[in-house]
Amino acid sequence: MEAFCEKNMVPTKTSGWVTHLTEEVLLLQKDFSDIVLELSYSEKDGSLELSCSAAGEPNNPLEEGKEENELGLMILRGLCRSLEYQAKDGRNILLMKLRETSAREDEQPDQGITP
Repeated sequence: MEAFCEKNMVPTKTSGWVTHLTEEVLLLQKDFSDIVLELSYSEKDGSLELSCSAAGEPNNPLEEGKEENELGLMILRGLCRSLEYQAKDGRNILLMKLRETSAREDEQPDQGITP
């Protein structure tokens, strides 16, 4: 993920958020046998999109009331401008669009994880 961000000149702070987001998404998974993570970047608007697709029974990690997911969901919501879940063809798909940052924001000291 870091190499992808560096190659696409994503601000350092945003690259750190991608790494943190990836860790949180993996912590939400129930089965680690078949997980596919994809990161895409749009040069046009500077947006980043992370997709996590995992095999298994439908399991929406965005549902409220799952205590074990509460902190992870707060972090996801803080880092993402949109979160979507769908169960399709035996896979759980979580699509996340990260909040944008600018190179100027990257120069300022980090005041926490929330963009």
